[in-house]
Amino acid sequence: IENAGLNNAVDVAAITPSLTIATPLGPFSTRVNIRGIGTSGTDPANEPSVGIFVDGIYQSAAGLGLSDLTDIERIEVLQGPQGTLYGKNTNAGAISIITKQPNIESTEGYVEIQGGERNLRKMTAAVSGPLSDTLAYRVSGSSNQQDGYIKNSGGEDLGSNDDWNLSGKLAYSPSESLHVTLSAAHVEREGS
Repeated sequence: IENAGLNNAVDVAAITPSLTIATPLGPFSTRVNIRGIGTSGTDPANEPSVGIFVDGIYQSAAGLGLSDLTDIERIEVLQGPQGTLYGKNTNAGAISIITKQPNIESTEGYVEIQGGERNLRKMTAAVSGPLSDTLAYRVSGSSNQQDGYIKNSGGEDLGSNDDWNLSGKLAYSPSESLHVTLSAAHVEREGS
């Protein structure tokens, strides 16, 4: 993901055969197709044909699973019906996003800063490490700010972004047969 320079779900689709992702009005109007099959429309009441799973948890709207994710370990695109594997009616396929787990052996972390056109300011950071022999944590987050592409004299510029997210995980492994992970996340999106 890092070597390919993937920043969002549309970038994933650009390097994955038979996957198309369109976000015409933003992440919550996202349409996902695998091999040309997908759900038309973005009504939240529709059951999507392509299931989005983050750490094995089904996301009812594609925009919830494909936006504001940081600290990703891998992304799996599975073609064809996946109802048996995931227990959800995913006729066209599934996208499984696996985030990095807490590191119980050593402390690690990173900070990434990006700048770009329209005054883009993006920062992503993560830190992980052990709290004891059986307890570890991981905290990650990002901030994305960018000016709009059309100046609006009466208010906010069109196409501007002011988004941030924060997620945390606490992993407890008292034995080889028991592993418990508690995770929480908060996302705020503000754009025009």
